[in-house]
Amino acid sequence: MSKIRWSPIIEFFILFVTILFDGQFSNFIFTISKGKFYATSNIFLIFLIYVILKNSYLYNVVTSLILGFVYDSYFTGIIGIATLIYPLIALFIYHIRPIVHTNRLTRFFTLIIIITIFEVMKVVIIQITGLGDVQFLSFISKTLAPTLLLNIIIWVLLQIPLERIFIERKY
Repeated sequence: MSKIRWSPIIEFFILFVTILFDGQFSNFIFTISKGKFYATSNIFLIFLIYVILKNSYLYNVVTSLILGFVYDSYFTGIIGIATLIYPLIALFIYHIRPIVHTNRLTRFFTLIIIITIFEVMKVVIIQITGLGDVQFLSFISKTLAPTLLLNIIIWVLLQIPLERIFIERKY
């Protein structure tokens, strides 16, 4: 059994803080790289993989919808991109949660898949709505690859603490 059982309100607050931290950390990385690449921190999605395990379908969708709205209003200024994508990712993870939480390797590949889905869906929505013109090869080399690398490093650092908090052990 897990050592800590947080209430959904505390989990929501933690997810809210991770979204705010993601934006600030991403801007910090962009500044350090002097604009050569843009690695987006997705600690929110890393935490979401674990939080979904403990909560209901409705909680996961509503939380992702609200926090997607916060992400859009705080970072993009265009309501609808993360507001649409976060609940879809939450539904995806919720439906595959028995598989996701079998071992670390499946969580690792789930992380890569959902970050790729999130980043690609953002670009597709931006292209479809005419909000910007993104060159696909440039997107892969200057955004997607650095984003995946950054989040893999973050996941490696956070996986053991998150496992101890969220995953029940059978002794």
